[in-house]
Amino acid sequence: MSELRLNTDGHIIKFGADNDVSLTHVADTGLLLNSTRQLQFNDASQNINAPSATVLDINATDEIELNATLVDINANVEISGTATTTGVHTFTAVPVFPNNTVETADIQDNAITLAKLAGGTDGNIISFDASGDPVAIATGSDGQVLTSTGAGSAPAFEALPASGKILQVVQDVHTSVVSNNTNTFEDSGISQAITCSATSSKVLVMVTQSYAKGNSTSYVAQLMRGSTVIDVLDGIGYTGSALVQYGYYAFTYLDSPSSTSALTYKTQFKSGDNVAYAQSQVNGNPSTITLMEIGA
Repeated sequence: MSELRLNTDGHIIKFGADNDVSLTHVADTGLLLNSTRQLQFNDASQNINAPSATVLDINATDEIELNATLVDINANVEISGTATTTGVHTFTAVPVFPNNTVETADIQDNAITLAKLAGGTDGNIISFDASGDPVAIATGSDGQVLTSTGAGSAPAFEALPASGKILQVVQDVHTSVVSNNTNTFEDSGISQAITCSATSSKVLVMVTQSYAKGNSTSYVAQLMRGSTVIDVLDGIGYTGSALVQYGYYAFTYLDSPSSTSALTYKTQFKSGDNVAYAQSQVNGNPSTITLMEIGA
């Protein structure tokens, strides 16, 4: 077998009519291609060259294959095209992705646990605003309830509405005897004022009245709110006999005053059938009027 040997270090082989390409022996290292010249394969489009003192290019028309059990890259990697892999990527550090590059479809179902959510304030609830962005609902106070504030705004903790609740109770008890010897309504003695907290409130009026009536007649009563008659009870205790009758009558009335001003409720009474005898709180027996404000 024939051999070409250059038995001294540093030999240079030059190529071309003008010696524009040279191959220099670097002792104990290798061969050095001059300047920015390239080592070509098949044609000019597939080559290895060094365009500068710090850059090495490997160029191919279609594909460059690296076949090995392990390819170790000790540098930053910049990919300007599309990277397609069929294997598994194992990272020893947390990868950094540009904003808006991880889409919903890229996240597996049930992949994000509560432990991975950002920390918040104890008791807060996550909701969504009109733009669909998540918002935190501030923690409410003890006894408050979560209430919708309508479309386009987050719900909020609010005090439980007073609907249907008894908001206040007031009462008057009267024991003094009141007689009426006319056929005209007179005050019975029980009277109680109340001031509602809202115009939507109702007032439940409960009356228990001690009474007496004359022979062959009845005891007639009416319920007043201020100077307005709101209920009339006729024929109380009527028996059709010539007897004086004593007893109690009781009734309730649910009023809707639509007012937040002070209101006075009372009863008035008279004798029926033009017989001039009627009495309230007979023998000092107590009569009561109780008012309850009911939240609407």
